[in-house]
Amino acid sequence: MMLLDSNICIYSFQLHPKALELICTESIALSVISAMELFEGVLEKKKQERDLVLGLFDFATILPINLQISLKSAELIHAERSKRKVRSTHDFLLAATAIVHQIPLVTANVKDFSIFPQLKLIPFRV
Repeated sequence: MMLLDSNICIYSFQLHPKALELICTESIALSVISAMELFEGVLEKKKQERDLVLGLFDFATILPINLQISLKSAELIHAERSKRKVRSTHDFLLAATAIVHQIPLVTANVKDFSIFPQLKLIPFRV
């Protein structure tokens, strides 16, 4: 199983062949954080676009945020705060989800996640 960053889902909505292949052939998971980001992006869009987001959930295991993920995220934030780096809380929660579940994160934003040494990344090249 692998955790998808929301950018991979967006590529699949744009019919990017590699993203579609990944979603159709691999066991995938989405964090509720990515689900929220996807819903946020289509709230004011046409019903067809909202249906695309909902349809993606048929292919994925949705991983909730629990106490273990919250703790791991707080640890990651604390480690980065000392370096004075500003990152999105969403990125910390997504990284923590992958680390806690011991699954790789597939993302096109490798730079954003390369700061987490415990995180196994799978770069998605467009």
